[in-house]
Amino acid sequence: MEQGNELPETNAVATSVPACSDPPTPLQPFFPTRDFYQNRIARVIPVYWLSILISIPLWLLNIADYPFSLQTFLPSLATSIIPLTSLFSAWNEHYIAAINPVGWFITTLAFFWLFFPVWLPRMQRLSDRALLGVVIGGYWLQLFLIQSLYSVLPLFFHFRPFTTATMNPLSRFPLFLMGMAAGLLSLRHASSEKIPGGPHRRLPIPQAGGATHAYNPLACCKGQHPGRKGSEIIIKSPVRSQETANVHMRPPPGPPTGDTLKVDGLFPTGFHSIIKAENGLVETSPEKGDSTVFPWPACVLCLPLPTPCAASRPPVKDPPPSPSRPSRGSTQRSERAPPPPLPTDRGYPSTISSFPLAHVCDEPSSRPSPGPSLLPSLPELLLLHWTPPSTPKGWALAASQHALALLLCTLLVAGIDTGYRIVTQGRHTIGAQVWYQGVVAMAQLNVVLALTRDEGRSRAARFLRTPACAWLGRISMNLYLLHYPLLGYLALALHPSHVPALLRCSHLGRGGKEGDMEAEVEAERVVRCQALIKDVRVLPWWSVLIVLPVAIGLAEGVGRWVEAPARQAWRRGKGRG
Repeated sequence: MEQGNELPETNAVATSVPACSDPPTPLQPFFPTRDFYQNRIARVIPVYWLSILISIPLWLLNIADYPFSLQTFLPSLATSIIPLTSLFSAWNEHYIAAINPVGWFITTLAFFWLFFPVWLPRMQRLSDRALLGVVIGGYWLQLFLIQSLYSVLPLFFHFRPFTTATMNPLSRFPLFLMGMAAGLLSLRHASSEKIPGGPHRRLPIPQAGGATHAYNPLACCKGQHPGRKGSEIIIKSPVRSQETANVHMRPPPGPPTGDTLKVDGLFPTGFHSIIKAENGLVETSPEKGDSTVFPWPACVLCLPLPTPCAASRPPVKDPPPSPSRPSRGSTQRSERAPPPPLPTDRGYPSTISSFPLAHVCDEPSSRPSPGPSLLPSLPELLLLHWTPPSTPKGWALAASQHALALLLCTLLVAGIDTGYRIVTQGRHTIGAQVWYQGVVAMAQLNVVLALTRDEGRSRAARFLRTPACAWLGRISMNLYLLHYPLLGYLALALHPSHVPALLRCSHLGRGGKEGDMEAEVEAERVVRCQALIKDVRVLPWWSVLIVLPVAIGLAEGVGRWVEAPARQAWRRGKGRG
């Protein structure tokens, strides 16, 4: 048997399959909400608090965005400790400001994490076409919210337009939904290197009498279990590149101990060995990490029922099984008629166990294009007809066209903004810099989806899988949180003579009079101190050569000696609990 060229051996011994008129019941996986929150906290909060601790001296030395004042420092410190409370700093920084300005990113993430378990089931029920509509429509919704906040709020409130528009979690919420939709599309359609031929391989299940149907394993009759009379389905499916393991599907409460499952999606992705299966729960142990307990839904255990595409035509007799699959260059073909495609506008439910049968009728060669997305996309507005394609190359090309159209539209907006600024002598703009915020996010999602549908064969996908890119992705958040305080300390080191003047600015901001000085004199001092702070924070171009390597080393050290021990301690505490 040649590795990688053999079809997985599929054997089944089953009773007759009852007719099922009920629609398929979407199978939603159990989501470990508590573990999700705990893992996020252990991953982010220690590094986030460390960045705040490092930034406090910069506030005391008045190198922060505002001169030091107890009226702003104490509330800012209190609200920065808990990321969600620093949501207020995104609305009015004159009273509550972030101790570490780049901490707004953690505030936004914490807001999204809070709603992730609520929105996930809703997003999982959407079809591919609807998810694409979320990605495209979310872009326009986010752009509308950002532009509205940027243009309207400064007319009524004392806000920083750019900060309020781009760093507010509420205005970024559409981006969160876009990311969820892109992630689900990636999980549904990403090619698995451990399954030869990817997830679209059609695996017929022989029945009694030699007839063959194509089955959808995600659909089963409500309240019926064809295997409950003692029959057993044994599916030999490849779970490793060079090994195979038996996956037994039995009636509830669960599969037998010792089998191997491939777990995808929100659970720790990898190959799990079943430790215990009882009372409807399955406890598994991955190759790395802690054991995971999740429900073993009855629908997974059902013998897959015929899908509408297979049930609508009579069964076809199988040809005699061949000992091996013919090579690609061979002209030998099976006489079995190909199954018609599954409906493409139905939401594919996510499963806990991902077997190769997940797309038995869903081959790219026979799958029609779903048609236009639910919401108009920018390429359609620019007369670039774009529909969700059915092949990896087609998807990559469409995503590239989409990104190119966004780039052209961005250049157009930038040109209009520049001309408007010249005509009004710099007094007015249309907010092109805000537009850029939405374009960058949309371009990133297009890259993610394009690389996913490209089946990881492109040079860009291979480059992103290199150890160097994986390491950089692991320390990227630490690098982002720590680089800003390092810039402040470098500014102080380059301007030591300004430190006494900066310390004298600490008595500002108490309002009214300062001793015997009039308010006008105090206002002039505020202006002078703000100008001094601005001058000190100006760094030469070569400062990047100092800050970048130091920040990378510090990010790696924090990840190794702060983040990793914190996560291990959290897991040990959870285990004792």
